[in-house]
Amino acid sequence: MAYQEMYFVQLFGLTAKNRLSLVATYHANNAEHAVARARAYFDRGVAGAIAFAQMVDEKAEDAQEPTLLAAFGRVPEEAKAA
Repeated sequence: MAYQEMYFVQLFGLTAKNRLSLVATYHANNAEHAVARARAYFDRGVAGAIAFAQMVDEKAEDAQEPTLLAAFGRVPEEAKAA
């Protein structure tokens, strides 16, 4: 297996019942890019954003537990525990 560290940004919005909902997930080039992109989306008005890293083996379709890099605004508790 060939694991590679990958970086992601997830954005969260609020439903009509004021519950958090995943809006989008984006790839980032590196940890700094992921954190900057999450902060920028939060500054533009999303309810919450997280940046995280994860070791992924795309060929085997396997991934290890994610590591939280940063969280901004309202995000699910399970996202903060990563």
